[in-house]
Amino acid sequence: MSDTVRMPAKPQPIFPDISQIPQELRDLPRWCAFDFVLDPNGNGGKGKVKKPPCSAITGERDGWTASGVTAAEALAGAKRLNKSGIGFIFNGSDFFGVDWDDCADADGNIHPAVQDWRKWFPTYQEFSPSHEGLHFICRGSLARALAGTPLPNAPGVKVEAYSTGRFFCWTSWRVDDAAGKVEDCSTGVTKLLAHLRVQEPSASTSAPENAKSVSPGWVRQQYEDARDKLRKNPVRSGNGNATLNNTAVIASRVCASHVFDKTEEQFKKELFDVVTKEWEKPCDEAQALGTINSGWKFGADQGPYKLRQYVVAVASAQYCAETPKETPYIVNGMIYHGTANQLMGPIKEGKTTLLFAMIRNILSGSDFIGQETKPTNILYVTEQPRYSFQSQLARSGLDRNHLLERCTAGLYVLDLGHLWSLDWEGRVDTIRENAYKLDSGLVIVDTFPRIALVEEIQNAGEMNQRFELIAPLVVADGRTLLMGWHERKAGGSISEAAAGTAASGGAVDMLLRLRRAPGSKLNDRTRQLELCGRLPVAFEESVAIVLNNEMSNYKCLGTKQAAARKNTEQRILSLLPLEPPGLTEAEINKRLTAEAEEEGFKSTSVSTVSRALEKLVESGLVICTGQGGQGRGKSADQYRYHAAPPAF
Repeated sequence: MSDTVRMPAKPQPIFPDISQIPQELRDLPRWCAFDFVLDPNGNGGKGKVKKPPCSAITGERDGWTASGVTAAEALAGAKRLNKSGIGFIFNGSDFFGVDWDDCADADGNIHPAVQDWRKWFPTYQEFSPSHEGLHFICRGSLARALAGTPLPNAPGVKVEAYSTGRFFCWTSWRVDDAAGKVEDCSTGVTKLLAHLRVQEPSASTSAPENAKSVSPGWVRQQYEDARDKLRKNPVRSGNGNATLNNTAVIASRVCASHVFDKTEEQFKKELFDVVTKEWEKPCDEAQALGTINSGWKFGADQGPYKLRQYVVAVASAQYCAETPKETPYIVNGMIYHGTANQLMGPIKEGKTTLLFAMIRNILSGSDFIGQETKPTNILYVTEQPRYSFQSQLARSGLDRNHLLERCTAGLYVLDLGHLWSLDWEGRVDTIRENAYKLDSGLVIVDTFPRIALVEEIQNAGEMNQRFELIAPLVVADGRTLLMGWHERKAGGSISEAAAGTAASGGAVDMLLRLRRAPGSKLNDRTRQLELCGRLPVAFEESVAIVLNNEMSNYKCLGTKQAAARKNTEQRILSLLPLEPPGLTEAEINKRLTAEAEEEGFKSTSVSTVSRALEKLVESGLVICTGQGGQGRGKSADQYRYHAAPPAF
């Protein structure tokens, strides 16, 4: 048996018919020329036909990626320069290619596994120059490059995909039933990458889009990974030149990013030494320099990586000196600029009504519950159906232009009708983009769990994960976030009520809690308001607030105890007759208790009734008669109370 290895023959030039090239590609300046070059050392010494690209104008290999011309110009240039054919250049935009190797036999029969994948790529498909592979050219973007990867259940078949720094040798040998034009194949390539279980971008990719900012450490790692891959001698698999080119692309961008203390010459020398000194079969020096310079030029065209901006820490004395004299607020003592806030309360206890009253006063710059406000645009994201929310806006006067004519700021609304098709990440992007375009200083998300698609309301971990996605609205955009939240836990302190919400992880700066006053009637407009936070609060204790008839503002009645006394005073006045002899304190207590039992709320304590009577007498609203006799033999002349006659 002879040991002589038969070398493959050099293929004949392939000059495609321009009319067979998809119309949308012909006139794009994305075409180059290429040569068939026989490498006797390739393919393990069996010989391999390589296809190095070059400019169709000059024939030079350096800078071929930036030398694109139209298909007709490339064809004319390739013939003039005695090249072997033309190719389509992938430069990172609009199009990507999927390259299937060793998937067809001499009769053009395509492997069944690849045949199954063709339906996911309904675009232009043609046979490669060897007739043993397929090229799919697709419209769309490629999230990550795919290096030559074995196709499961198809022995010997490999597939790769790329969108930058590569080209397709064009044959116009279209597969019989393939489309004659280039179509979007985003779904197909996503499915293919998932099928191949591709998790991370290969080191041969040109890294993330320039719009994405990355850390210096990430950039350094890209170069080190690419260099280490180059050292593994990929020439054995026939990919040495492509790997060197892609490593040079990455090195060029890393060098321009200034994350290493190396010069351009040092980077290039390091790559040159790897392929000419470390490889088992060293690369030709002239070829190595040409490949490095070509990749370097392409990387320079892409530009440096966009690095994240880092803030330099300052000394505490300087840090405090830079603190503004007055903390900027939207509602003084309640809502501050650039903070995250949470409004809690049981369902149907008036949270939305409170928000609407607050909004009206912020828009007009009027005091809210006696606290100063500063106008700012407001974006309200609501869970309510449109009709329901419109009705509430109407009741609060926020849909009436004449009531808002004096306002210097505006209210804008997003409801679930706008957001229903988006996941939480998509909703956050929509909210942030609208807040940016509308210059909204305050963003209200009501209620947060439903808008954020929270599955387990009591799962604090899930709540905090959802909050972290919208936190950049505050920390990066500098806006104020106010989240509505149904209080699920009955009773307890304000911090206990916050358990199981975003506040439980310390994520919010201010907690607001709204509840009915104990013992109040359903139609009672009095509520208890509590504030707790990292910044100065308007009310140190729980206060009672009452809504006015126009539903436009609240009046503060004072602390819980003061509010209870005032409520008791009103109830006493409604009981007392205008004429003497009036009622004794015991009779008043008895009637108040009976009234409480009838209405279904807690009765007022005896001490509260006594203090309320004293205040009413002092103010002249109630007249007290009798000697206040107490003890044996003196009970006949007890204090009696009747209402003072109205003054006309």
